[in-house]
Amino acid sequence: MSYYRLYFRNRKGGFLRVEELYAASDDQALGQAQSLAKGHDFEIWQQRRRVGVVSAAA
Repeated sequence: MSYYRLYFRNRKGGFLRVEELYAASDDQALGQAQSLAKGHDFEIWQQRRRVGVVSAAA
């Protein structure tokens, strides 16, 4: 399992909060992040590597 950090963003692009999660793959981490995000924009990172950016409007 790999360690990821999920950064929630507000409408102005600022950070609201961070969640930590563990997942077996990037795809699994993104799936977990989407269920935690509940309509918020977010970025997900694994150490210094940005795995993805998801907009709630998308």
